[in-house]
Amino acid sequence: MKKILLVLFFLCAQLGITQGIRTQRITIEHEQLPLSPVLNPERSYYVGIDSDYVSYAREIRRLTIEQLEYEDNTVGRFIGRSAMRSVMNKDTVEKLIEMRLEERMRSLRDLKRAYYPYDKWVVRENVYIKGFKKAASIEQSDFLFLIKPNKAKFRVYERTQDGHFSFDIKGTLSAHYTLLNKKGDTLYRDHFIARNYGIASTKWYPHRELLQFLWDEMPNNPDILNAIDDWHRDAFEKLTQNLTTELSNRYGHFINKRVVPLYRIKPRKYDYIDFEKALANLSQGLTLYLNKPEESTKELEKSIQGFENILVQHEPGKRKQRIDIKVAGAVQYNMAEAYYWLGNYSQSKQLAIKIIQNNLGYSMTIAARRLIERIEDTQNRIQNNKNLLH
Repeated sequence: MKKILLVLFFLCAQLGITQGIRTQRITIEHEQLPLSPVLNPERSYYVGIDSDYVSYAREIRRLTIEQLEYEDNTVGRFIGRSAMRSVMNKDTVEKLIEMRLEERMRSLRDLKRAYYPYDKWVVRENVYIKGFKKAASIEQSDFLFLIKPNKAKFRVYERTQDGHFSFDIKGTLSAHYTLLNKKGDTLYRDHFIARNYGIASTKWYPHRELLQFLWDEMPNNPDILNAIDDWHRDAFEKLTQNLTTELSNRYGHFINKRVVPLYRIKPRKYDYIDFEKALANLSQGLTLYLNKPEESTKELEKSIQGFENILVQHEPGKRKQRIDIKVAGAVQYNMAEAYYWLGNYSQSKQLAIKIIQNNLGYSMTIAARRLIERIEDTQNRIQNNKNLLH
């Protein structure tokens, strides 16, 4: 018993002198390069809704050129009659946008039978790419983002509570988009989803059979129908927001804001004035990053030097020390951020990998992994834009 108490005493004493790690977040403005540098300031784009045509090129071959022109479809208006004929005669016809007459997207008032129309005006107004101009008309545009709304998917979950039964309805709304140029070439395709969230729930019933009977009559239930209608409006708005975010991230070239996590120390026994000074240099360097790059570089370099002087004081294996492994991890992460914003991605990544290998807690490990993802994403963007220039 005495041995157990003695062990607990030493553990409490050790916890008492352990330094607290706190997160500090800095908002930084920076230039966001496009991941796919297709657009440029001299060329405009148009957002269209593909609610009339969708299919693969093998389906297109079943239609005549006259039919395609007669229907005045979005793609035909965009690339023009002569281009349409040219594309139709190419061996690369499979690259043409999926086109085929298709029924409107279902809203599932009865979960299977009803229809819900998309508001084209909302999409054309609300979906945009940051940093580039949207054409006033499709004929004046250089690129076409053709959005194809998919059928809404609904899931019904049975709930049980205190011997009573209920259904909980959730829904997912998604869309595909295709990027076309004036030649009719498909440059990129992707898929976007507005996440599942609740639509409505039935009342609680004492028997499962009664719940099922009432569910079969659901198309006549005004509360459920109104809930589904409200869900569609909200889900559609959320989907357009997702599209704007994703399209801007891939194609946009603009000034972006990023929230950067940094780590500070809450002293319990030792002072960390040197740590706070290096952190202040880092924070100042991030604040000046966009508008005063030379001053920002000086402050970031000062912070790295300060953190390096602290890190050499860490003595692995020593039980009581001012710079233990967690404090050293906080130092390394802050240095990794400084190196990242200086453009030294290799050094930044090495420090982030060390943090992950040392397993310094969930928060810092996740931050280090996200930093590595950011480094790789930034390097891809830089390389893609260099390739475009050459």
